[in-house]
Amino acid sequence: MGRAVRMRRKAPSQQSAKEPVASRQAFFLLIQQSWRVGGDNVLAPIEHIKMVLSLATMLENFNLTRQPDAMSNMSFPLVAGVDEAGRGPLAGPVTAAAVILPVDFSVLDQLDDSKKLSEKRRAMLASVIWTEALVGVGIAEPAEIDRLNVLHATMAAMARAVNALSICPEDILVDGNRIPEDLPAPARAIVGGDASEPAIAAASIIAKTLRDRIMVEAEQRFGGFGLAAHKGYPSPGHKAALENLGPTPIHRLSYRPVQLARQATGPWRRLDRTT
Repeated sequence: MGRAVRMRRKAPSQQSAKEPVASRQAFFLLIQQSWRVGGDNVLAPIEHIKMVLSLATMLENFNLTRQPDAMSNMSFPLVAGVDEAGRGPLAGPVTAAAVILPVDFSVLDQLDDSKKLSEKRRAMLASVIWTEALVGVGIAEPAEIDRLNVLHATMAAMARAVNALSICPEDILVDGNRIPEDLPAPARAIVGGDASEPAIAAASIIAKTLRDRIMVEAEQRFGGFGLAAHKGYPSPGHKAALENLGPTPIHRLSYRPVQLARQATGPWRRLDRTT
């Protein structure tokens, strides 16, 4: 997985010590895209921006770029694992994570594809990963997913996650069969990598737990859909709520069930409960 070397920090111009790169990039990207959402209803951009502001604040508080002080003098293979979560849901962002694990990572033998782990185990492992490893996160919001399609938006989120790392990796391992553009180091795609490569497994855990947290937060702003339970996936209850309430700014308008609900109820019928 690469040779053990002293960590290479990015040049000062490539990182900010005070502001997480991933959330800053995501915030300005989302604000720019918000004005393209729901062109037939003036409330749509306004409601989306309110959601974006809340999300950006939460991401800042979550500290998306993590560089544990204990790692500053360590030598380890600079291999970043990259994975995503949330391509299939009708609502919410795609989240991506890039993780560089130290050689003495304390729970290495417990890492696995996040989908195979219980929620409790994922939360425990995520806490250790944030504490001991280097982590970068990128997101693609619903507006970007609708504009680019979910595949290209996912690739963009993965690239942001890698570029959010405070240390430049030597090699990058990406789960799946595609490699994002604009990566800072050589990369290779590994189908099923979240079950075979520890760094990718760690990235899958971070991407999944972060996205789950975002959707729990979204439930507080867009009640009635059960987002905290199904996390935006097309469950029967979610589809029924869409039919009754109509889509919100956190829904993906390019997805067929959301399109049908929008045609039936009109755009943005359900407003942010904070209004």
